[in-house]
Amino acid sequence: MSEPLLLSGGTIFTPHEEIHGGMVVCESGRIKAVLPEVQAGANLPCRRIDLSGMMICPGLIDIHLHGALGIDFLDAGRDDLDRILRFHTTRGTTSLLPTLMSAPLDHMTRAIERILLWQKGNDRKGMIRGIHLEGPFLSPDQTGIHNREDILYPDKDTLLHLIQASRGKLSILTLAPELEGAMALIRLARENGIIVSAGHSVAGYEEMQEAIDQGLNHVCHCFNAMGRFHHREPGVIGAVLNTSRVTAELILDGIHVHPAVAHILIQMLGVGNVILVTDCSPLVGLKEGVYLRDIQDGRKIFVKRDVKDNIDVDDRDMRHVENGRIADLAGRLAGSALSLTKAIKNCLDFGLVSLPQAISMATANPSRLLHLDQEIGFIRPGFRADMTIMDRDFKTRMVVMGGEIVYTDLQLECVS
Repeated sequence: MSEPLLLSGGTIFTPHEEIHGGMVVCESGRIKAVLPEVQAGANLPCRRIDLSGMMICPGLIDIHLHGALGIDFLDAGRDDLDRILRFHTTRGTTSLLPTLMSAPLDHMTRAIERILLWQKGNDRKGMIRGIHLEGPFLSPDQTGIHNREDILYPDKDTLLHLIQASRGKLSILTLAPELEGAMALIRLARENGIIVSAGHSVAGYEEMQEAIDQGLNHVCHCFNAMGRFHHREPGVIGAVLNTSRVTAELILDGIHVHPAVAHILIQMLGVGNVILVTDCSPLVGLKEGVYLRDIQDGRKIFVKRDVKDNIDVDDRDMRHVENGRIADLAGRLAGSALSLTKAIKNCLDFGLVSLPQAISMATANPSRLLHLDQEIGFIRPGFRADMTIMDRDFKTRMVVMGGEIVYTDLQLECVS
């Protein structure tokens, strides 16, 4: 068992309360105390670290991301999963939901099984909190970068197969509620404790309202891959903006959603119902350039290619990474390169919310959605000692998981 850890001197965001110059005491993997000021006393044998000038936040929670370093969760092996999670840890994330795009059913099933096997044997201190299936029951008219061939119409047996394969770890199912049979899937998913999310959808206003009545309670990357809002046909977006019964994901990179539209979403739903996500592409962490999915050692990974190479321009596996924008050859956005720390910063730079509110959108809000708000998402006594420490430029400087420092680029000196 690791020795107690005391983090002192920084500004603590619980996140709803802001404590300047306080102290967080961690013991046995839990937060033992949150003190309003540094107290010299703790005569415990402990490691005390001065974080003056830093921001001490609950560990950041990302409920929608697809991989990193050229590797998709759909194809990730054991070592790949470890690399992906270590990478996202350095960006301040302490809990996440591996998100699987639409793929052939056996492909999705094998990916789920690999994630569960890795989780059982390793799981980097409980970092994986479930699985998010973004498909395969999506609108053929809003596929985005999903392969149309992998899109399926709602089928209860197919969903039951995926539920059984996930062994209770399926947390979010994103589907298009307007598809025939979708309402039955919404009810089935909710009966199995799964959050149902609307996404890649051209649902009408009434169809969306019915879906919410049936139990749909979340929205995948709001505004993206959705039918347009019109004053005579408000559609899925109009339904989202006119209800208090859903939470909505927001990719706040300044590319996927205009800041003014993000402001409208927050004003209409309220800060407590908006969740910052990255929707990270598997290419996040790679240098700018052109990438093509290739097979290496039986895995599909993205490999950098020279633009002079003779490449089929219709190849949907081609991606461009440039200036933080990731797109396919048709110019469709293919996920993001965003980090949650950058999304929090953008909340302030765009003038959307206060700093405690921005942090809540990446901590308290997703923890409530996942029904983990008695475990993570807050800095409170009894909660898991998961914390993200940022400097005033919103750069991740330290990550604590289960009371242990798992990442830092600080020169640490213990203080007595």
